[in-house]
Amino acid sequence: MKLNFKPGLFLILVAKAPALVWEVKKRDGGQLGTIQAKGHQPNGKARWPFVNHYSFPIWDQEWGHITIQMSGHPPFGAQVMWNGHELVACQASQEKIDWQKENHGFTESTDAAGLARVADTLSQSGAVERLSQVCERWLYTTCLVFGLDLEEQRRSGFRYQYSTYPVEYSRHLQFQVGPQMEEVFQALMDRSCSLLNLNRVKTIFGAKNRPPHHRRHGTPPAGESWSRPLRTI
Repeated sequence: MKLNFKPGLFLILVAKAPALVWEVKKRDGGQLGTIQAKGHQPNGKARWPFVNHYSFPIWDQEWGHITIQMSGHPPFGAQVMWNGHELVACQASQEKIDWQKENHGFTESTDAAGLARVADTLSQSGAVERLSQVCERWLYTTCLVFGLDLEEQRRSGFRYQYSTYPVEYSRHLQFQVGPQMEEVFQALMDRSCSLLNLNRVKTIFGAKNRPPHHRRHGTPPAGESWSRPLRTI
């Protein structure tokens, strides 16, 4: 399969969602005064109001389908949504590697080793920098420009700071025999659940941080009746 799309923005969607919104109060002389989150409460907490969010589906020649969701109010909070299989598909097409996929999984390829080699580039040390570059390429000139034009961005020095880079790695296995699939599934579940020993369960439910006063009233300590790690049933 080959991908032949022109790069650029191809759709804009609008929906309401909660977001941080700045509320600016002016002084008597017209100068800017206090700046605080809209919906600010006396207790210091702020309830984020529901405002319009704009989703920008974009086709990038190198990274494939990218969606950027941005709040329509300052500070224009943005989320960049992208899946690694898009990059693998684009790079494989450029290297003339044949492939077939369904949803997020590759099902066939005449060059499995070449496809795996392309996928391995996502775990290299420069992957985060490359992802930053594609964000910079579209955020300011395609999305934020609707709220702040390029001159206003330059004068204000508005820049985004990225908080996380979530990465998902998955393997898709095809089974011809149902019991084989069940056997692999149960083995994976046993492998995961065996890590949930008593101390981990008590930590998850906060038993270690609870005050010991409940023992004076005859209540057994949390987790005392557990005799073995959790298992699948």
